[in-house]
Amino acid sequence: MKLKKLFNPFAYFSEITLLIIGILFIIIALFSSPFFNALHTGIFQVAAGKTTSWKHLLMLLSGTLVPFLLLFIMALFINKKTRWIDILNTALIARIPCYVCIPLIIFAKKIFSVHYNDPKAIPISSWINVIVFTMLNLLVFAFSLVLYYNGFKTSTNARKWEIYVLFFVVLIIADILTLIINYHFILP
Repeated sequence: MKLKKLFNPFAYFSEITLLIIGILFIIIALFSSPFFNALHTGIFQVAAGKTTSWKHLLMLLSGTLVPFLLLFIMALFINKKTRWIDILNTALIARIPCYVCIPLIIFAKKIFSVHYNDPKAIPISSWINVIVFTMLNLLVFAFSLVLYYNGFKTSTNARKWEIYVLFFVVLIIADILTLIINYHFILP
């Protein structure tokens, strides 16, 4: 039962509770990411770097609002009764794993960048660390995808496999648009 709540909180918690949790995690990411020199450049991407607080806030918002808008438009075609708050909660909650893994990503990048010029000089222990952190990040990415999927499925009551294929295509488009917005309009 607890795992079901973890993987599909949209079916167990009210929309207000999910909205508050999602907003709290955006605020936590806004203040913790600069500490780790992390930038949220896409829906699933975290890059090392520094920027102003305003630009960081805009990047966090674009990473939430772009998937929200695209998924909401798609959801309205599937089910006209889809509520905007349910799709917004999906976009907010599904990004939480990406916020939580920021220290892991930055730590792995620091380990790997120490010997970046000569890959042969990287000690085995560093390679093991990088592999472990990569596996953890893949699990976080998969968990985030599961949250997006379950949130969208719960919000729209979608049942057909074609809708899920389209959902993943829309999610990829949202990620690409977020990257374009962040790198070409916010970061320069």
